[in-house]
Amino acid sequence: MKVIILLGFYLILLQSCANPSPTNEEILARIDALNFTSKRLKVELNFNQLPIGTEEVTWYKEEANGKLVYSQVESLSDTSRQYYWEDGDILYRETMALNGEYKTIYQTIRNRVGEVDKAMRISTILPRKADTVVMNYNYERYEDGNKKRVTIIEEGKKYSGKGISWYTPSEKCTYELKIMNGDTVSETVYEYKNDQLSKKTTITEQQPFEQKVTIEYNENELPIRTESYTKAEGWGRDGQDAVTEEEVWSIYGANDLVVKEIVIDQISGDTTWYRFEYIDLSS
Repeated sequence: MKVIILLGFYLILLQSCANPSPTNEEILARIDALNFTSKRLKVELNFNQLPIGTEEVTWYKEEANGKLVYSQVESLSDTSRQYYWEDGDILYRETMALNGEYKTIYQTIRNRVGEVDKAMRISTILPRKADTVVMNYNYERYEDGNKKRVTIIEEGKKYSGKGISWYTPSEKCTYELKIMNGDTVSETVYEYKNDQLSKKTTITEQQPFEQKVTIEYNENELPIRTESYTKAEGWGRDGQDAVTEEEVWSIYGANDLVVKEIVIDQISGDTTWYRFEYIDLSS
């Protein structure tokens, strides 16, 4: 059995060598040459369902088969551009503040069998120079070749870290651990129902901050309830701890777009409703 699996793997590898995959630069250039296929405006509504402000404008590019390959979002604070691999994962993402104060670039590089092999993140916050972090991926596998554990080693001038993810035999991520400069800073637990993501809990501890975020998902694996607790030691009045605790409910309409958000401040008890409408500007 192992011989058959290995033989199949090497056949795929030989085919890849005979037909080299396009580089990231070639893929980005091809997508740049495409025309925008749609444009959408997101506006916030008041209780009378009247527009009170523009949240964001999004442009999309799709290939002939309908696959989304590019999106560009312009909000009140920044502009982001995202290029996608064929399976929907991020190929390249660039975010820039409208006032020019910061810019981040994230890019993934895949090997010949289509898995992420390397990634790079470049962050610039003025007036400081750009900080570059390079990420190298290492895969451990089950006997059938599926991912069992993925380790990501991150290296930068002022930063070193490691991320480790564990998977089920069907490649569902169950647990993630992130280590920064030798200290564990966060852990995430994933829960599934009927083989679909139903809940994710992340605990982060990095002095002076402490945070716990729990997200529950619907049958389409979209977040419907987010509960967060954050404490910053000594950041409150008179040197007291600053604590926030809130619960957010998301209600979806057509095309899995959020049409309502309910934000509950768990400390004060205040509840705020947000309503949204989406306008197609393609024509």
